Amino acid sequence: RIVAVWRGKKDADIIAEIMAFLARKYCDAYLVPEANPIGQATIMWLKEIYGRKLKRRVYHSETTGKHEGTKTNRIGFVTSHITKPRLVELTAAALRDKTIGISLGMMTR
Repeated sequence: RIVAVWRGKKDADIIAEIMAFLARKYCDAYLVPEANPIGQATIMWLKEIYGRKLKRRVYHSETTGKHEGTKTNRIGFVTSHITKPRLVELTAAALRDKTIGISLGMMTR
């Protein structure tokens, strides 16, 4: 269930602090930062905040490399013109079949 969404511009360290605060507030919610440039800076700060617990608290994606048998473990979710339509499609489907829910009163601006 989505309990908070951040939209706005702040420095990466402040965004990381807000994310960590909201995660604690909502029963150690799982964090899914973007892995794009500002997201990378935020992820760096999340590493400082969570240390070893980062693997359990923040989304990691695993991709298969160009060479057979190679895999890359990346922190965060990459959004691009390729991934965004699929993300929107999967989110809409999950909302429709009630796999996920959004608490509108919990959204942060």
